[in-house]
Amino acid sequence: MVTGIRAASPIDLRAVRIRRLADELAPALERDTVLVDVDRLGNVDDWRAAIRKAAHDRGWRVRTGTCGAGTRAWATRTDREVTPLDVEAVARTVAHARPLLTPVDPG
Repeated sequence: MVTGIRAASPIDLRAVRIRRLADELAPALERDTVLVDVDRLGNVDDWRAAIRKAAHDRGWRVRTGTCGAGTRAWATRTDREVTPLDVEAVARTVAHARPLLTPVDPG
């Protein structure tokens, strides 16, 4: 009889990937709106989950969406003061998005 051996708990690999990606994305989200080509993402849903995790872990509020007919994904913080540079950046993004931005995350 074998004693003292414990079975390993299963590891949720998706959760590990999301946690690591959240740590990578947090500095960019802290500074600015994040805009990325969907083709560069392995999975848009995992990317959005990572953005939400990064925000949640740091006490930030965030919105995500897609633009450019679904070819680009974006995320922006909604809990910081909006500056004139922020307004200009959003105006540029909206001006180049066809069709217009489509929010997909209620915040």
